Amino acid sequence: MTATTSKKTSSFSLTAFVQKGLWVSAFAVGGMACLWNMQPYIRLVRMGQAYAFDMGMSVPQGGRFALVCGVLLWSLLQLGEVYYVVLMHDREAIRGLLAGLKNADSIGIDPNDDNESIKLKEAYNRVSAASIRTARRWMWAAYGLDAMMCVTVYPPAGSFREFFFLILTGRWGQLNWPNIGMIFAMMFVFEAMVRICLYLNKHQVLISKKKGD
Repeated sequence: MTATTSKKTSSFSLTAFVQKGLWVSAFAVGGMACLWNMQPYIRLVRMGQAYAFDMGMSVPQGGRFALVCGVLLWSLLQLGEVYYVVLMHDREAIRGLLAGLKNADSIGIDPNDDNESIKLKEAYNRVSAASIRTARRWMWAAYGLDAMMCVTVYPPAGSFREFFFLILTGRWGQLNWPNIGMIFAMMFVFEAMVRICLYLNKHQVLISKKKGD
């Protein structure tokens, strides 16, 4: 009886150790990846500084300004790109939105209401669905803006005209593939890390529930 109990305890301790190890590894790798992923955005700000200086515009110069603006730009874009992903993985949030769509008391629109009252009532009646639509729009807008910035920092060809010419004529070997790889890395590395963390969290919750049973 004692041996069985000791064996179970050892097994559960090993599971907890592996879980903690995975989380530490995920945060360590994720932190380094984030620092690496921020560099192109800092470089983009520096390119903007140089262009403004050449045009005779008065803008703050220096590495510290580029660092702060680059990190801020990176943070805003990544937030817009992953908010929808996180929202769709949050079971409680989805349950709340579904409950809001199903059970929320809608406000009727009276024919005598003025235009402002009608708009307010319509906004109230669709607030739950609007949360999902807004998150999706933010995601696509962030990805669109991110793509333009990525192409600016890592152009896949000498110009857009040359890029489309090479694509249409099948001369793909003349494209700058290292830059294309960097574009995809800039756009999707952070989302991939977020998805990995969500996956680890989901399995940790499932293991905890099994322990409780």
